[in-house]
Amino acid sequence: MRATLLAAFFLSGFAALTWEMSWVRQLVSLFGVTWFAITTILTVFMAGLALGSVLAGRLVDRRRWPPLLLFAVLELFLAAYGLAFGSLLDAVEGLYLSLSLDQGFQVHALLRFVFGALLLLPPTLASGATLPAAAKAFVGPDIGGGVARLYGANVAGAAAGCFATTFLLIGLLGYPGTAVVGASANGLAAVLALGVWRARPSTSEEPSSVVWTPQRSAVAAVYLVVGFCALSAEVLWSRAFSQFGVNSATSVFGLVLVSFLVGHGLGSAAISSSSLRRGRGLFVGLQVGFAGLTALSVLALLHRPSTLVPVGWLRDLGLLLPGERAWLLIPAVMLPAACSGALFPLASGLSIGGPSAVGRGVGSLAALSTVGGIAGSALTGFLLMPALGTVHCLVLVAMLSLLGALGSAWALDLWAPRRVLLAGLGVLVLGGGLAAAVPTSAHLLLFPGEEVLLFVEGRNSSTAVTRSPLHGTTLLVHGERIKSGGSSPRVAFAFHPSARSLAIIGLGSGSMAQEALGIEELERVTAIDIDGDLPTALPWMRDMERFVGPRWEFVEDDGRHFLLTSDRRFDILLNDAAIYAWYLELSTLEFNQLARSRLNEEGLYLGRLHLDRITEEAFRREVATFIAVFPNAAMWGLSDHLGLLVGRNGEQPVDRADVAARLWYDADGLALLAEGQELITDDHPLHAPHTFKPLEHAVLEFAVDGELPGARPSKPGQRQAIPGRPY
Repeated sequence: MRATLLAAFFLSGFAALTWEMSWVRQLVSLFGVTWFAITTILTVFMAGLALGSVLAGRLVDRRRWPPLLLFAVLELFLAAYGLAFGSLLDAVEGLYLSLSLDQGFQVHALLRFVFGALLLLPPTLASGATLPAAAKAFVGPDIGGGVARLYGANVAGAAAGCFATTFLLIGLLGYPGTAVVGASANGLAAVLALGVWRARPSTSEEPSSVVWTPQRSAVAAVYLVVGFCALSAEVLWSRAFSQFGVNSATSVFGLVLVSFLVGHGLGSAAISSSSLRRGRGLFVGLQVGFAGLTALSVLALLHRPSTLVPVGWLRDLGLLLPGERAWLLIPAVMLPAACSGALFPLASGLSIGGPSAVGRGVGSLAALSTVGGIAGSALTGFLLMPALGTVHCLVLVAMLSLLGALGSAWALDLWAPRRVLLAGLGVLVLGGGLAAAVPTSAHLLLFPGEEVLLFVEGRNSSTAVTRSPLHGTTLLVHGERIKSGGSSPRVAFAFHPSARSLAIIGLGSGSMAQEALGIEELERVTAIDIDGDLPTALPWMRDMERFVGPRWEFVEDDGRHFLLTSDRRFDILLNDAAIYAWYLELSTLEFNQLARSRLNEEGLYLGRLHLDRITEEAFRREVATFIAVFPNAAMWGLSDHLGLLVGRNGEQPVDRADVAARLWYDADGLALLAEGQELITDDHPLHAPHTFKPLEHAVLEFAVDGELPGARPSKPGQRQAIPGRPY
């Protein structure tokens, strides 16, 4: 029976992370991909988990519900809610957009919180309640050992669910298919729990409450700090790893979260009854281990990789991470997570008085850890990271964990107050020295001899300007090297010489904005980018004379969210982020329809495609999705690897003009190219491993050898042309 229960708890964890990764990705399409939007979603999500843990813990300890029956009912509710989530999101989308129309940041932030709570609190309350219910049914007199096995199984399922959803399910099945998988896992967990409940004889015990002795109170307080440090480190390493190559932000977050969950589960499962006899010392030692591993990983960033070839198995998942950086997942994420995972059963053994108080005790500890995590992710994202930078925030987290360990040593009567005070002063000195030794830009991948001229860590990404003897002055946005090139605004203006307004999604190095401002007929040039610090880099890259005056406007927002919450219309809308490495939602059918709705009559929509980065499958599907909205489109070549899809909100052709570009495909050619291709939609987005080229060369390359799909090979026999008519 216990093996059956562990299987049920594994499935529950699998479903929980399936829902989390799926729901967060669907919500950012509506709320925006900015850090504020994502943090708001995660805060509401974790708040529901914390509240559900506390309420269920009290409920099962008072014997008002049999714990396994409650667990099964919660799982069935989650299955039903998950299947209905897409419809619920569609139902509230119109109301959210109507209230958000032309509002400022404060109103948007409030509406995100309200609508996020409306959609996420019901399922997260239920999900948070499953752990104390499961603990009440599974844990016996050996509280620490029972919690270790239960929590280990649950977190193992969560790691499997996170990996499957991020790298397989959403790309292969879309969100509706992923929902069926998640609901099936919930349903099977409920069936297993009900089977054990029906077969197990009923027992009776006196209701009990948790008596908070000084030791238990100290453990609970410290566990709040543990949650703060663990979630802060997870957020910070996600930011750091996303700058180690050209990668999808959701894929990097998924990889870091999987590594964290694997370590967390292994750490919990490693706690045995014998280790609990050394509970107090081990509780302090694991916190020291977390801090030490985090600090050593920060120091490892000082080493510049000598080779930057992507790791093969990660490349197969759609991630381009160099080997000498990818190995940091073990000491920076997995091993510290193992320390924090082992602390949960230890804290349970040290703070829960007996089996009759297991539900409330486990629920309270889970809630404290979650509240600490909420504080950690929110403070780190909103305040600390923009103020201190990712690297120095990691130093701060390591030092805070050390201070928490010293507090534990004092509260558990392991060290005298005087000794704790002296050690605390030493920790502060150590932290200051480490912060001084490691620059804030240490996580950037740089060429030999490349120096950093400017580095700004913003709320949504980082901005850096570097200079090297080989490549000169270069802009790095979120670790990615931004290439200039292609006269997109002038090409667009040649097709629409009466245009008076132009908007660019993705400011980049400012080359397109500068070119557009050089067209005197344009009365307004607007650039939309989530990186609000990009304008600070413009003086390093551009002549700022054109960026002064009423014609120039910069908007800090996610491009999709800006168009959704504004009724402004443009003569030309230029998307420089189509099939971009970190935001695939700008390539869907729904986004193309939104873009067309924001064009004036005969307005142009242009999507720039960096063909050296994407696979032929992704290129064909992007074309099919584009011409589904703009059937008379054409594709022009700006350079060997940069294509421009041009569509018009009208009937005039876009395959004939006197422009500084080469026509690659007219409307008939694009139709042949897209034949039989599945459209990219919000419900069925691009699958990352099928989107970006599995490059064998180093991550840091400005250009790669490749051919335009369908174009004539530059060497005889190099590539067979695909259907279409390249010009």
